[in-house]
Amino acid sequence: MNMNMSDRLIEFLAREFEKRGFTLRRRATLEGMSNIKYYFDLIVEDQRGSRIIFSLAPKIKLEDVLVILATRMDLNTPHVIIADDIDPQAQELLKELNIFTASFGRNRLSIIADLPGSEVESLAKEILDILASFLSAKKVLS
Repeated sequence: MNMNMSDRLIEFLAREFEKRGFTLRRRATLEGMSNIKYYFDLIVEDQRGSRIIFSLAPKIKLEDVLVILATRMDLNTPHVIIADDIDPQAQELLKELNIFTASFGRNRLSIIADLPGSEVESLAKEILDILASFLSAKKVLS
């Protein structure tokens, strides 16, 4: 199976979170306050019930920003989007809305993360540690 970088990253994250004792749900849905169900590639939950959700996207375009914001408001859950590409205008708008974005290397892998407040600080640190591990191991995974 030929996986692109974003697929490899989500699999790497899942393995690392599992090793660290988090509960995982893959390809699962969450229901928002509006009763709309949203699909996510990975849902990670700790023992206290705090969770963070991960989505894969081939490209984030400017018109996707509104959907990202609506999802954030409806679920009130930290959300990380792993994209193979992000439109520069969308990235700039997301930054202005306090949604973290980062791109990795010439493959233009992008991470868009909504990690609000101190309640997810430790989880955010875990993610950053795992991302750092992934990036250092990237040569091995290629």
